[in-house]
Amino acid sequence: LELIVANKILDMNLKLRVVQQVLWKKYVMENSTSASSLISGAGPGHQMINTGSGLSMIFSSSSLMARSRGSGSNDDNLLSSFPPMVVTYRLAGVDGEATEDKVEVEDLVDPEAPGSVSPSSKEKQMEKEFGITRIITQGRGVSIILSSIEETISGLLRRIRRDEVVRRRRLLNGSQEENSNTDGNLTREKFAKSRPCPGLILLRHCANL
Repeated sequence: LELIVANKILDMNLKLRVVQQVLWKKYVMENSTSASSLISGAGPGHQMINTGSGLSMIFSSSSLMARSRGSGSNDDNLLSSFPPMVVTYRLAGVDGEATEDKVEVEDLVDPEAPGSVSPSSKEKQMEKEFGITRIITQGRGVSIILSSIEETISGLLRRIRRDEVVRRRRLLNGSQEENSNTDGNLTREKFAKSRPCPGLILLRHCANL
């Protein structure tokens, strides 16, 4: 039997409390997107997250906003306002070999364990999780990533400007109301609810070391 959380296979010796406090919280923080542009009736303060197996959840984004503002709320209060952790149970080997990464006990640092947040243990954990990104600093790795990001952003801006011309033309022709619930700029709407481009995600991982 395999237990899967946040698209990761859990070691059976892991504590679910630690999984929720570390793995699940990080997954929600990094993968939630605005639900207002996707779901009718969802307000600007709602986020949506894909929990795997075709299941999506909508929750209030107040906890994420408080985290980004660095408010005084402690981690327990923030975690309690997150969506409940989804654990998928699966029979191992039924559909072939698993493609998800496996999380071992030593991969997650218990935030409630004595000395678990010491600088040395934190540095060791960061090195294990993001150490492979050091290869990016070799040769032209960084310049290639930056060029990829620049090309992605340039192409996106071109498409947004193109759709903006179409949107304004529709407004002049009266085929679209200015106070419509939709933006009218299809590329901008898609960008607002999409994840960061792969280049930015990889650059963020590199910056952790």
